[in-house]
Amino acid sequence: MVERLEEASAGHPLSCLGYHLFEKLDLIAHFRLDERKLMAFFMEIEAGYPHNPYHNRVHAADVLQSTYLLVTQGLMPGFSGKLELLAALVAAVIHDFEHSGVNNNFLVRTGDERALTYNDKSPQENHHVSASFKVLRHPHCAFTGNMAPEDVKAMRTLVISMVLATDMASHFHINGLFQGKLLEKFKDHLAPLPTRAAWAEGAASTAGGPAGPLGGTDGGGVRSPAAGAAS
Repeated sequence: MVERLEEASAGHPLSCLGYHLFEKLDLIAHFRLDERKLMAFFMEIEAGYPHNPYHNRVHAADVLQSTYLLVTQGLMPGFSGKLELLAALVAAVIHDFEHSGVNNNFLVRTGDERALTYNDKSPQENHHVSASFKVLRHPHCAFTGNMAPEDVKAMRTLVISMVLATDMASHFHINGLFQGKLLEKFKDHLAPLPTRAAWAEGAASTAGGPAGPLGGTDGGGVRSPAAGAAS
């Protein structure tokens, strides 16, 4: 789908999809965003994606469409308002801006400028978000000029948090927190997991008796050769 969009948009899948989704979700009207500056911002960010096999504008557009589906049809609709939608889409648009094509560990081990700038803390992700907000400061890209200052500040905080969370070093920690929140939210709708003792009792019952794999019966209740040899 995104590959076809790249062809149909003459190589601008990210900016075209970004503007379409902002309009579709009524974000432009709701926050009184400057349309010309919004599109200029998208175009500047898109131009900053490198032409490498993965961290490119097609990948960014793919992440953007996935984020849109998650926040509108997945688990987030009940948790998010307009501001969260805005922040999530902006984060998706910028999440790999000016990626250098190598991972954080490489940057740290080689003493890269980004690692030095951000003290070895998620240097790629810190650069993506910092450089993107510098683009937003350009007069022709400052699409948030009509937003309430408190909304701009809240959006920035959310975007920073979301982009930094894309560092794979944080993946398992964040995934664990996410699963915990899901279990807490839906605990009344989930069947309790069996205890180890109950599981063992059920397994023995299914096998036709309490014997283990080398004695007694096999899975169908037939006496096993091992049991016959032992008797």
